[in-house]
Amino acid sequence: SASKVQSIKANGKTRVAVIGFGEVGAATAIVAAQDPQKAVDVVQIFNQHLPPEDIYARAIYSRYIDPQDASYWTKGNQGYVKILDQVSKVTPHNSMEEAAKALDDVDVVVFTAVEERAKDPAFFSPFLQPGRAKSVIVTCATPAADFSLVAGFNHHLVNPHQHKIIALGSCTGNCAVPILAV
Repeated sequence: SASKVQSIKANGKTRVAVIGFGEVGAATAIVAAQDPQKAVDVVQIFNQHLPPEDIYARAIYSRYIDPQDASYWTKGNQGYVKILDQVSKVTPHNSMEEAAKALDDVDVVVFTAVEERAKDPAFFSPFLQPGRAKSVIVTCATPAADFSLVAGFNHHLVNPHQHKIIALGSCTGNCAVPILAV
């Protein structure tokens, strides 16, 4: 039964990478940082060729967070963004395959930038290879999903050991965070 399913969390928190940092990606990172249970850590943000200062700008212009509650910096060639107390590594990539190879100890990959290729489960398979993410969450409906989640309706049926590609019934970051804590 779903209530007996073991969590995919490592060290008590679900480590998340966000692919795409538009409105939904920013909302996902902000809501995760604001979660009073601190169950989700957004540790990596992927957006092709978007520097940390642009990730920061997208977060604060969302109006979900005060500018003083976020910051960005670079150390060498690596960029970082901090939202409240969560630090995320900004990881540039040229392809989805490159992004998958660059995952850094992540439990779940959240796709907020969905393209036509996302209708095929093979599109997500590089992220689900051994040593990479345990699950992929897509923030909109896709036929590639092996489970379509509607928060408040069937969320209790998610089995992270069985369902590897999970589609959300709503394209909002607020819908992503509760399932990331499973």
